[in-house]
Amino acid sequence: MGILGSAARLVRRQSVKRGLFGGNRVWMTVGGVYSLIKVVRRISRRADGVVAAERIAPGETLIIETVPRTTRRQRRAAKRG
Repeated sequence: MGILGSAARLVRRQSVKRGLFGGNRVWMTVGGVYSLIKVVRRISRRADGVVAAERIAPGETLIIETVPRTTRRQRRAAKRG
């Protein structure tokens, strides 16, 4: 995750601790902005699209398979080795 991930976790933790539970308006605002950014990122993710489009002739067979999505943990493990 790196330094940016660590910083994001710190900001999230402090905004909950000091803003939500502590009542500090600045940290509450920071937490709100952080949450809004996370929601916008999630909404704006690319949706599934067309992978291939071909005409099939009479007598040809079409096989449709689903490929399970990988989790973030699986992608990280694959990246490591």
